[in-house]
Amino acid sequence: MRIINTLTVTYDENEDRLHLAARCADGHEQGLWLTQRLANLLIKVLADRLSQASAVPMTRPVAKPAAGASAGTTSSAGESRATAAVPRARTESEPVEVPRTAPHGLIHTINVVRHAGGGHHLVLRWETARALALPLDGDALRRVLQVLHLRYRTAEWPLGGVWPEGIESSLQGGAPPDTVLH
Repeated sequence: MRIINTLTVTYDENEDRLHLAARCADGHEQGLWLTQRLANLLIKVLADRLSQASAVPMTRPVAKPAAGASAGTTSSAGESRATAAVPRARTESEPVEVPRTAPHGLIHTINVVRHAGGGHHLVLRWETARALALPLDGDALRRVLQVLHLRYRTAEWPLGGVWPEGIESSLQGGAPPDTVLH
């Protein structure tokens, strides 16, 4: 299974989905689509794992979207970008760009695998037996949640019922929705 080094997450207004552009350790680039339904489930699991790993209390869902939820950097194609690099991966200043004309997979399953050392792997699965793994330590887990939170705000997707109370303040850290995270 290929290991993701850099992941760029954009919101595609036309698809109303998150576009994941992944660059793997071997240089392979893959475009993937993530639906809001599956992203909602992923966020709940990742927020729970973050809560278990830290002292951040997260008990109830957020009642309503944060002020300024519609802000974000948008290109002419109606997308906005956030990039998260895996710890110990080479530092990349440019986002990964997989052309929309290239073959893309629609993610149907995400396995969140916990390791004995406290880290996690997100295993993104599409089609039959196709998968990529994203290794995450605690900092990378928080960055992935930051990226997803920013993309939710950009997409104007509901935050209530998805994002646990207390997580927004721990994730935002003053970052505007157009922030590129590395």
